[in-house]
Formats: sequence, C-alpha cells, structure tokens
Amino acid sequence: MDSKKNDRQKSTFWSGVILLVVCIPFCFWIRFGRIDGFSIALTGFLVFILIAIEFIPTLNIKFGKEQEAIKVARGPLDWLGVVWLLSIPFAPFLMWLFSSATIVTLENWKTLLSIRTLICVAIPSLSGLPLLKYVRGKASPYSLFILVIGTGFPISFGWNSMRDFTQGPIQEYALVVDVVRVHTSLTHHIISANIIEVKLSDGRIFEANSAQVNILRGSFAITFLEHTGVILSAR
Repeated sequence: MDSKKNDRQKSTFWSGVILLVVCIPFCFWIRFGRIDGFSIALTGFLVFILIAIEFIPTLNIKFGKEQEAIKVARGPLDWLGVVWLLSIPFAPFLMWLFSSATIVTLENWKTLLSIRTLICVAIPSLSGLPLLKYVRGKASPYSLFILVIGTGFPISFGWNSMRDFTQGPIQEYALVVDVVRVHTSLTHHIISANIIEVKLSDGRIFEANSAQVNILRGSFAITFLEHTGVILSAR
C-alpha cells in the first residue's frame, strides 16, 4: 500500500511540474504574444522551488546528522550566500527589466552587455564560491548539484551577452529575405512594437530596433552581435 501511495504521489508531483512548464509560457504567449527570457526564467525558478520542496526534506533526514557533525569554520564572506540565493530568481528578472528598458546600439553595446554580464554571470558565480566549503560528506554530490544548478540558472541568461561582450560586433554583407514587425498583446489589444525580426538568406534570424536600424529586403552591410542576435546597423 505504501509503495502504491508513493507511486501516486510521485506521479502527481511530476504531472504538476509538467503542467507548470507548459502553462506559464502559454499564459505569457496568450497575454503578450511571445515567450521571452523572463517567462522562461519564471518557469525555471518555480520548477526549481518545487523540486527543492519535494526532495530537500528527504535529503535532510538522510544526511542531517552527518552534516551537523561536520565542523566548517564560518568566514567573512559567508554573507555572499544570501546574494547567491537571491541571484537565482532575481538576476534573470533584473536582466529582463534592464533589457526591456534599453536599446542596444553601436554606441552603447559594450556598456549594456557588461551590465548584463555583471548581473547574470559575475554576481552568481562569485557569490557562490564561498559556499563550496560547505560541500562535505556523503551529501556532497547533492550539495554540489544544487550549487551548480542554482549558479548555472542565472548564468544561462547572461551567457550570450558575455560572449558578445568579449567578442564584439561582427560586420558582413548579407541578403535580407524577410523583415517582420513584432506585435504584442497589451490589455487585449494588439499593438505594434519597434522590434523587427530580420531573416537572412542563410536562414539566420536576428532582431533589430526599427527606430535605430533602417533595414528592408535586399543586400546590406550589417553590423550585428552574433550570440544575442541583434543587428546594430545596416547600410
């Protein structure tokens, strides 16, 4: 009976996780007409919380006594653990707000990408380092897994910005085969945004801000950020 009850509980838990993964991006698509980084970040964070609530109490019962017996000296940088924990949900959220409020141009790309890299890559990585000393004993594989997942989650949102920050813009001649203006839903009305999707003849798709970049179908010399997929200029 206990085995069947546990199987039902596990089935209910994973069904709830799958439902969450499907429903939140779908709600964003219905409401705003697109699935962006923030919707993915929110979904991932909630899934992370559900998994933590489900499995951490079991791990605590299994390894709690051993962990209490292990003496780890506290250090002056232990407060960074709070920063690390807060960076898991809030770094992607702050990056989403920052990206929504700014326009990347030829003049400011280095500044904006450096801020994104700081928020989503540097802060989670550096603040997580002092926590490595707590990865001890038989629970160390689980502790390390949680630390890696928690750190990697915000980094995944800033990784492309970091790559473009180190690499810089690329210039090349390209044939534009299609330009589509992005529309979004706001208070049940479809409105036009300044964001356009630019499809090249080789199949690559970039975004550009129509207020900054004047681009139509045809051949253009474009300057773009390869990994974040943003066209900075076209002539």
